[in-house]
Amino acid sequence: MVALTERNFTARAKYLYDIAQRSVGPLSGDRCLMIGAGSGHNTEIFGEGYEEVHALDIGPQDYPNIVDHSLIADGTQLPYEDDSFELCAAISVVEHVLPPANRDRLVNEMVRCTKPGGTVFLQVPNGQFPLELHTGLPFIHWLPGGKQLAIRRGHTTLKQVHIPSRSQLEKWVRDAGAEIITSKGITYPKEAIPKYHSAYEILKNFGAFRLFPFGYVIVGRVP
Repeated sequence: MVALTERNFTARAKYLYDIAQRSVGPLSGDRCLMIGAGSGHNTEIFGEGYEEVHALDIGPQDYPNIVDHSLIADGTQLPYEDDSFELCAAISVVEHVLPPANRDRLVNEMVRCTKPGGTVFLQVPNGQFPLELHTGLPFIHWLPGGKQLAIRRGHTTLKQVHIPSRSQLEKWVRDAGAEIITSKGITYPKEAIPKYHSAYEILKNFGAFRLFPFGYVIVGRVP
């Protein structure tokens, strides 16, 4: 598993937050929800403008003080009423939903729990990026049987990773009833990149990110 530092997490959160604000304007309101909140870095950045910040994960987490309510729950069965939040966000979460056939249910639940006029924010890694982003292994996922080879070599976390394509994610957002405001490839600043900085710089200098963005962001508005 690629280890991200505090600096990496914070830089990623700020970069994604800027994309969200450029898409829909200032993120603010009564309540927001971060699904798969994990370390809490994204929650801390995205929750700044909200009166009440909710964080949800499948296991216990040590959240920052900005979190008003934390809950252990399954994102595909959110324990909230319809139209509960001005913002529902899931960052690097959809690809970890098990079984993978339930990934669209997470998106449906996010839209259901977002108020009319509210924002749904989703980010996923690019499954075709030259470096497999969960392990840092170059090109392994491009090879026939490469994922299974990586698992046999000890990268067992890949058993739980099923990255949707950009078009799949867009379809799930539309099918759930939201309008897509932004759909774009992302290239993180170098401050957000973990241990393979040199490889990142080489790929960037060759213009690889024009063909292979680091990941994708989908911003939706609930009508």
